[in-house]
Amino acid sequence: MECYLGGSKFQDTRVAVGESDWRVLRDKDCEALLVWRHTKSFKMPRVLWFAGSRWTGDHQFRALSVFFNLLMGLEPVQQVHLCLYAGPTQDSPGLLSCLESIQASGCQELHCSGGACTGIQTSLNGCVYHCTSNLRVLRVDSPLLFMCWTVSFMVTALHNTPLQHLALTNTGLTPAEWTALMALLKLPQLNVLEVEARCPIPTLVGFLLRHQVQELCVSSDKHHSTSRVKLCPQPRVFIPSLVMLNALAEVITTMMHLMDVPKPFPSLAI
Repeated sequence: MECYLGGSKFQDTRVAVGESDWRVLRDKDCEALLVWRHTKSFKMPRVLWFAGSRWTGDHQFRALSVFFNLLMGLEPVQQVHLCLYAGPTQDSPGLLSCLESIQASGCQELHCSGGACTGIQTSLNGCVYHCTSNLRVLRVDSPLLFMCWTVSFMVTALHNTPLQHLALTNTGLTPAEWTALMALLKLPQLNVLEVEARCPIPTLVGFLLRHQVQELCVSSDKHHSTSRVKLCPQPRVFIPSLVMLNALAEVITTMMHLMDVPKPFPSLAI
């Protein structure tokens, strides 16, 4: 079904499982979204998907921010997808405001994806604020969220949310930044973890030792090579909670030099 509001087109796709309502937005739809919110026909979507472009900027992100601010005290959008492969290529105050408004609205799942950005400077030097959050799933596949403006959202979210599923890939972080980030995290409810192969294996094993992660995926692509380390002989640690491991063969081999898992191991994917 296609719905037109204020000259803008909203594509409504019914998902076979669960009768979820999807709203797909583009740049031109952002202002119409504010009008739609005030109409009698307004129905809260369960999934909101925003597809960015090379023209996406603070104007669109601030319109989205206003929309999510208007949802305070109402039923939240359960899943928000920011698909930024086509743009923008830089973070901004508007993007930060949008991310903070999504989290404050009560959203439970946030997915942010984008292409590899060349020549960017990632950072972990964000300010951590106390906030209330319902995020259970956070999937970040873009270096945009580890840049100057947006990193404050990332570090705040990682310190204040009851995350059960965390995916951090295509981050642009260096191995040293990965080690610093993982050492600070305390996520007692985390069950599923996805990281890129640039995360050092000893750092990853240390994180598993402090948490109850059941499913682990270590991804690799053309932009991120596996972080190779020289392993010194040492006793292996036992990770009793892990029941699923999906990684490259060389990553699995390195991990098994540092840790033991339950035997027989339920699920191993190479």
